[in-house]
Amino acid sequence: MQFLKVAQVMKPRGLKGETRIYLTTDFPSRRFKVGNLLYLYNDVTKEHLPVTVASFAFDKDNVGLIRFKELSTIEQIEVWQGKELHAEKKTSDLPTGFIYHDDLIGSVVLFNDEQIGSVLSVEQYAPYVTLRIALANSKKTITVPFVDNFIVSFNHENKVLILQNVEGLL
Repeated sequence: MQFLKVAQVMKPRGLKGETRIYLTTDFPSRRFKVGNLLYLYNDVTKEHLPVTVASFAFDKDNVGLIRFKELSTIEQIEVWQGKELHAEKKTSDLPTGFIYHDDLIGSVVLFNDEQIGSVLSVEQYAPYVTLRIALANSKKTITVPFVDNFIVSFNHENKVLILQNVEGLL
């Protein structure tokens, strides 16, 4: 089973196991529906604890308030502070035309029908997602905003990303 990070556990709120989470998903209304199965990730033991969403509400900006059926006290939730909240990665969960950011990592990057490098990482900068690309014949990297101005297409099966308008970045 593959997982993806959907939130970062912040601090508890109240005494009944409710906690603040920093949202890292583009689809919080889908991810945090009451009854959905999520996984608290212990980065020390590398284990996932399955938890069921009992309630969810938006707090402010990218912060939500969540409670799990399995964790009903402040003491039970405090041990997860600073840890990641994961969901099972399923392509069927995505709306048409969307991709998981980590699927871009390792993709071959083409510009003018030439391979110019590969995607090293996907970075979150306001106001948009940015790709860090390792250039093929150099030790340099460039960053390219993941927006229509620069991205022509992405072939998910072959992991090929085609760019345009990047002459000045090379």
